[in-house]
Amino acid sequence: MHTPTLQETIKFIQTAHAGQTWGANQPYWHHPCRVMARLPEDAPEFVRHAALLHDVIEDTEYSAEDLLAMGYADDTIEIVNLVTNKETPVHASKEEFLAWYENKIRDIINSGNYWAVVVKRCDMSENFNKDALEKLPAEKAAWFRQKYTTPFELLTQAQKDLSLSL
Repeated sequence: MHTPTLQETIKFIQTAHAGQTWGANQPYWHHPCRVMARLPEDAPEFVRHAALLHDVIEDTEYSAEDLLAMGYADDTIEIVNLVTNKETPVHASKEEFLAWYENKIRDIINSGNYWAVVVKRCDMSENFNKDALEKLPAEKAAWFRQKYTTPFELLTQAQKDLSLSL
């Protein structure tokens, strides 16, 4: 079976995320490209695919089975599944959501999958970077800071810890 190239994956996410926007009304597919660009230089290609695909299962009609049928590696799909927010508590209070999100991050860390930790940390650093926050309304920027500060610290430490065991 043909494994898609990175260029084919970018074309796929353009289609999968068509009509979706990110930040200041940019096409959404730019976000996963920036996440991939934040990966370490030594990140293998299957990880680069995972970075590009990291929101496909969560935010589009595509499933893990679809990605497998398209030729993506099991390792890629495992990362995408680990970083995908499934069953997000929609009617939760802010405190309940923050606890749920921190537990989600701990699940990624506890998986022991170094590259899933790296992809999620790159995703979070893209969502949480100063330039992105400055373009948001003050209330939304404050929420992102509240949402991402502790999980980002957890992922940063986990990335260091897991890299020692490689």
